[in-house]
Amino acid sequence: MPFILTYIRTHFIDVIKHAAIVILVICSMTDANAQQELQKKYKDSIRKLKSQKDFSTRDTLYIDLLNELGSQLRYYNTDSLLLLSKEALQLSIDSGYKEGECRSRLRLGDYFSDKGDSDKAIYNYKVGHEIAKELGNKDLSLRIINNLAGENAYKGDYAHALTGYLEAIEIAEEIDDKKMLSIMNENIANLYASQKDYEQSLDFYKKVKKINGELGNEIIIAETLSNLASVYADMGKLDYAMFNINSSVGIFEKHKIIDWLAFTYEIKGKIYLKENKYKWALYWYNQSELLHRSLDDDRGKIDLYNGMAEAYLGQGKDSISEKIALQAYAISDRIQFMEGTQKCAYTLYRINKNKKNYSEALNFHELYQKLSDTLSRNENKKSLTMLKTKTEYDKQKQTLIAENEKALAQQQRYIIAALAILVVFIVIIILVYRAENIQKRLNRELEAKKEVLEKRESELQASNETKTKLFSIIVHD
Repeated sequence: MPFILTYIRTHFIDVIKHAAIVILVICSMTDANAQQELQKKYKDSIRKLKSQKDFSTRDTLYIDLLNELGSQLRYYNTDSLLLLSKEALQLSIDSGYKEGECRSRLRLGDYFSDKGDSDKAIYNYKVGHEIAKELGNKDLSLRIINNLAGENAYKGDYAHALTGYLEAIEIAEEIDDKKMLSIMNENIANLYASQKDYEQSLDFYKKVKKINGELGNEIIIAETLSNLASVYADMGKLDYAMFNINSSVGIFEKHKIIDWLAFTYEIKGKIYLKENKYKWALYWYNQSELLHRSLDDDRGKIDLYNGMAEAYLGQGKDSISEKIALQAYAISDRIQFMEGTQKCAYTLYRINKNKKNYSEALNFHELYQKLSDTLSRNENKKSLTMLKTKTEYDKQKQTLIAENEKALAQQQRYIIAALAILVVFIVIIILVYRAENIQKRLNRELEAKKEVLEKRESELQASNETKTKLFSIIVHD
């Protein structure tokens, strides 16, 4: 019992803390938001530049500032993004500023993508990519290819999305852009997760975490943890999901990054939904929804509203559930987000089935099945399977290389040991040879001394004989 009370108390304190943070974030939205601080910085720079006497709208710095401000407004004020991007594009064309035109096309592509106009989004991305290639600007090419691939993924064309991400990975490796390399691998991981190939998805997330470790940027790490938490929730590994999402929430709250904070709260709601804790799920969904009021992110609202609809359905509140699910469905249909429409169709099928409205339930189930078949079509499966096969081949290749290197290292140790023995043997031979030479030299010296001694002995003997003869003569005389 004390443990249960402690858990409830801790959980309650955690909820109060996050609620207070959400209220503070909303109340101080004008100056506490990191993105809004950047927006203010660019607006101030534009005002300062325009106040100069020799100011010209064709100034490349002015055009760059328009594009950067538009980029910062993407999830906050899409109308301003459109106006700024159009102005920057026209000024770039008038002044022949190709890089400005390229960046404007990228921003316009983002705008049309968020509004669900895939044709215009893809057109602007492709035009921008051609300019980037003409300029030889691989950094811009990389970002445009990534966004173009993302647009194909939203359309359900995973095959072309995957091709784009792989092309971008090659460029990122060439220019050593680790941040984009992390993003690209994470996008591929999410493609596999959408096909429920979680094992392959987690393999790519391992690569991402390794790259993030090299980058050492806690915000990028938190973004990955949030996406990984979503994958773990879909896999049913809810403890892992909660651990990852809690780790990321703290970072986004510290830096007051509103769009990502809204996403993390939504994922936290999703985890509680998977645990059938509908009250807690709705609590976190509501925290996310509060933050979304300051955002202009239709695509981000789809999973949020769909999750809320599922939670209300779990509580038996069918009417509220249907109302919110229809909101999510309307957004998905308007922006042509196939995966979002698929999820909403399934939720509406369940709601209508629960209400015994079988005709409507059948319509939504048929739509869900049709979209599921489209998202799992052969070219998508084939492309993802081919990459999976290539990845497994690369893993086997790396394993084989590692084993060969290990065997080679072992052989090198044997060779070194043999060389050491050979060196010792050579040293011994040299020492023996040297000893023999010394011995021979000493023997020669000994022989020479012996000859000298023998000669001296002979001379001494002759001298003695002479002395003996001399004494004999003397004695005789």
